Amino acid sequence: MEGSISSYSDFSGLATLRTKARTDASAAVGEVGQQFEAYFMQMMLKSMREAGDVLKSDLMSSSESKVYEQMFDEELSVQMAKTGSLG
Repeated sequence: MEGSISSYSDFSGLATLRTKARTDASAAVGEVGQQFEAYFMQMMLKSMREAGDVLKSDLMSSSESKVYEQMFDEELSVQMAKTGSLG
């Protein structure tokens, strides 16, 4: 399924999806479900990262690396939801 949203920060794609949902709700259901799946995967990845924080050394726990990991997880969750590789 190819959606109108290409990235987690694609605000124009979200606006297009909102317009599509207002005009034809049944056509937008698949994309909304895909976005929900991406959000769910993002929360799952976040929990997995937090569980592994105990094992990190002080060298690996800078605020910059945490921001990068968060951005990576958000983008990864969107791409995984698009390909349907999780389920």
